[in-house]
Amino acid sequence: MKKITFRTITTLKDCKNLWSILSPKKTLYDEWDFRYAYYRHFNYSLVFITAFDKEEPVGLLPLMFDREKGYLDFFAGFEYMEDNGLFLKKGYEDCSEEFLDQVQGERPALLEYIGESLNLNGSVIHDYNYFINLKGLSDYEDFLHHYLHGESRRNIEYQIRKINKNEVEISYGNRDDILILEKWNKIRFGKHSSFYERPHWEEFYKEIAEKFNSQIITVSINGQKEGVGFLILYKNICYGINAGYNPEIKNLGKYITLLKIDYAIKKGAQIYDAGSGAFGWKEDFNLLKRPLYRIDTRHYFVGKDLKGKNKIHTGRQRLYL
Repeated sequence: MKKITFRTITTLKDCKNLWSILSPKKTLYDEWDFRYAYYRHFNYSLVFITAFDKEEPVGLLPLMFDREKGYLDFFAGFEYMEDNGLFLKKGYEDCSEEFLDQVQGERPALLEYIGESLNLNGSVIHDYNYFINLKGLSDYEDFLHHYLHGESRRNIEYQIRKINKNEVEISYGNRDDILILEKWNKIRFGKHSSFYERPHWEEFYKEIAEKFNSQIITVSINGQKEGVGFLILYKNICYGINAGYNPEIKNLGKYITLLKIDYAIKKGAQIYDAGSGAFGWKEDFNLLKRPLYRIDTRHYFVGKDLKGKNKIHTGRQRLYL
């Protein structure tokens, strides 16, 4: 094992610089601009645990201190980001456990949605990421024939035909329709809508829509905008970020999902990332899944959080329709 030393970096400028040096940029969540667009609405203290070989940064565990919950989380985690983990330069992979020792010496931590590439002692399966292998598919109908069989496929095909009996218009690229997505999301979920729980989401979505290769898919039925899907293409992965639609139109959510899958296929994406959490529809589509892990070090610490109250972590919701 290589001999390394650790420092905790806390200034935004230095943390951004370390991220740019060490991030592998394999997924959307590895992009500083994506995470920072979310983080900047909170501005929690940064705790970037960094490994150095002499003066060369060779590893990074990017954390922040969530003062509302009283424990460390991944940078911009907020129960939202996935594929969290360590950034390690080649040749330093066997140093990963030493980072966990550093975390236990800092503050209580709840580190969730860790990608399967990071195998640490004490980690347990927390959730699953659902995805579609798009290789070899030509359109969403091809997807249905590969992933669904028999009555399951026929039911969804019937549901889509029923929607298309109306006057349906599909349009692309109107970023202002994020507001329509928000409207229908609030109507569908009420006070449980992510837009109520995270009122900055509208700004976050608009910012990432501009900075990344995004697409807005709007479905109008009989002249009215009844549903909107939002996705981002990053390298060979399509992220189905969110959707909002009129809940009174049965199976419109599935239809929008199929339109996003169709768009991803035709743009050459190899993976459709549907996010974590099953929520029923992902199982209906027989999506593939891979585990996401968590590490909880809070039991190493005794006492209260900063507000003197015990906190209970209740998890999150991810739809990715």
